[in-house]
Amino acid sequence: MKEKYENLEKVIFFVLLCLVLGVIPVLFNKAAANNDILDKKIQRLSTRSTQSAAGSRDYTKTEEYLNIEEQTVRALSSVTSKRNIFSEHGYNKSVDIAAGDRRVLQVIEIGFKPLGIEYQGKVFFKDDNEMLAQVNMYKKSYLVKEGSHFAYYQVHELNEKFIKLKDKKGKVIEIKYRQKAYVNERVAKINELTRGYSETVTKNSNFLEYKVLDIDEDSVLLSHQGQHLRLEKGMVYK
Repeated sequence: MKEKYENLEKVIFFVLLCLVLGVIPVLFNKAAANNDILDKKIQRLSTRSTQSAAGSRDYTKTEEYLNIEEQTVRALSSVTSKRNIFSEHGYNKSVDIAAGDRRVLQVIEIGFKPLGIEYQGKVFFKDDNEMLAQVNMYKKSYLVKEGSHFAYYQVHELNEKFIKLKDKKGKVIEIKYRQKAYVNERVAKINELTRGYSETVTKNSNFLEYKVLDIDEDSVLLSHQGQHLRLEKGMVYK
């Protein structure tokens, strides 16, 4: 009986030993396979990290190159750009212009300066055939006859068609009945289009920061900071 138990224990031990010997190679193979997979994953991660770092370095170099190129272009632009001397920044008057904006000028009208005197009416007296003329000067009206004086003038000649006035310098001016009279001096109307400001100017007057040097039939000559600008009628200048 005792011998049977000893034989049974030997059989069990042998079976267990066989099982262990059979399992160990399988475990070793599985571990090796797992190690291979792990190595491949590590290698992939390393490759991605290297490529990412290389891409980051390339981007940094590209960005630095673009920054340098942009700075160079800006520097050249500041050197080669022509500043418009007729662009005034920050003008303090009824018309303000924002910093960085440019004056946009246009001459819209050129003509002769009105005299400001009009021959508007006439009155006849039957008794002595004398005629009186109604003359309007600005906001005042005068009844005058030949030889009479008003304001700075003397009535030199008077009839139904015109009146002739003589100023203090002896110059005779003819004014036709109910027609506007002009002096031999040109005026121009200039628009500043940026802010919608306009003004009628004469020679030697000022328009904003500009000096009016001359006005001819087709243009206006302006001066600013020692530089000249000729504005032709109808043209837009920036």
